[in-house]
Amino acid sequence: MKMMKEKIFNLGFKQFLKTPFSVVFFLAIIGLCWIGKYLIDSKENELILQRERIKECDDERKHDKQLLQDLVFENKRKHKLEDK
Repeated sequence: MKMMKEKIFNLGFKQFLKTPFSVVFFLAIIGLCWIGKYLIDSKENELILQRERIKECDDERKHDKQLLQDLVFENKRKHKLEDK
């Protein structure tokens, strides 16, 4: 009996390109790249929306703080006028 010492996956790059598996392989790589780009873009958009929300909340907080300061000032002024 002769033992076969031939490698099973003994393909060169040119031979690999001729196989149907190469098409599936390259489509899988392209698909993974596209999915990665899509995920990165969606995360970037999410971060932009969160920054806008934070800015809106900061603006609202500043406005509320200013209103509170105005109310406190008016209240103090009212008490001073009443005390006189």
